[in-house]
Amino acid sequence: MEIQRFNAARWLREEVEKFYIKFLENKKGLTIVDYGCGEKRYKSIFRGNSTNYIEVDLNRNKNANRHLKRNGTLPVSGSTVDIVLSTQVLEHVPDPALYLRESKRVLKKNGLLFLTTHGFWMYHPDPADFWRWTPDGLRKIVTASGLKVIDLHDIMGLRSTGLQLLQDGIVLRLPKFIQDPVAVLFQITQYILSKRERVVASGVNCTYLILVAKK
Repeated sequence: MEIQRFNAARWLREEVEKFYIKFLENKKGLTIVDYGCGEKRYKSIFRGNSTNYIEVDLNRNKNANRHLKRNGTLPVSGSTVDIVLSTQVLEHVPDPALYLRESKRVLKKNGLLFLTTHGFWMYHPDPADFWRWTPDGLRKIVTASGLKVIDLHDIMGLRSTGLQLLQDGIVLRLPKFIQDPVAVLFQITQYILSKRERVVASGVNCTYLILVAKK
């Protein structure tokens, strides 16, 4: 599966790194909440400036150092957090409004929410899969939580997204031994086309939405 998501995973990590460089580089002693931490894919990016990296997830994730309360709220005191990191989580949350209100509650004044979620993507329950977003819809629900959106953009426009979905529709039905070689061809084609697409604004038809909001 990693080969089949090679471009998507790399481009998403680049967005996290850009956020770090723009907003956090050279800042020390930060408290960061990885809200729905999963495998903690991006923890290493923040290792240099976080003295308190709080990994929060469902009880079933034994690698998290804290777990959500039964009512879905964070086990974190209010106004104590510099950064809330939310990467590919919001689509899995049954109550996104509560999730975003909790993000605001724990943030200090001028604290930042960095959030990525899906525009288009195939169904992928973890443990459920509820939502897809447009830029307008994502901005609306984040703003309704009381946070101020300061950046909202997309990556992987219509051509890249279309190729990704076509790849998944074909490759996942092939015998195992040939899945990765065929996926490599799709990923190379996607990369070539994306170079043009990333110069021209891709609009609202995308795989990932990237949002930064301030309390």
